[in-house]
Amino acid sequence: MKLKGLLGLVLCVFLTSSSVILFNKVIGEEPQTTTMFTDPLWVQSAHIGQNFTVNINISNVVDLYAWQTGITFDPEVLECTAFCQGEFLKRGGATIFAEHSQDMNNTLGIVYLRGSCLLGPVPGVSGSGQLAYVTFRSVGIGVSDFHLTDVLLLNTELEDVKFE
Repeated sequence: MKLKGLLGLVLCVFLTSSSVILFNKVIGEEPQTTTMFTDPLWVQSAHIGQNFTVNINISNVVDLYAWQTGITFDPEVLECTAFCQGEFLKRGGATIFAEHSQDMNNTLGIVYLRGSCLLGPVPGVSGSGQLAYVTFRSVGIGVSDFHLTDVLLLNTELEDVKFE
């Protein structure tokens, strides 16, 4: 008799938790898409010598272990002065940041890929934040928009993380 009662209780708990999970999947929010973007999307130079900082951000990522990106800009308006690692991936522990000054071409308006990776067998980082920031100085009057290039996001299994 006690076994029947215990099995009934286990069955009730299983059905209740299954229905809650199913309800949340059917009725709950859609999973968030990982996005990577610049902030701002563009800048306007009113005079030569202005300084601008452009953030390269990520949102709604799960288990990020490594990333890489480049960025393009209008070389008639801006020159890149620095490309630095942001705080996001550092939340997971020690990182290595790959950069080379030769990877910056202000004549063509491109910073070739830079990237960062967590060190060792640690969990990836989830959430939203700043992957990197890029500083520019205006060399002309006008508007420059920014485009990310060669983007790669990897999880702890070194598999691609899908993004927009």
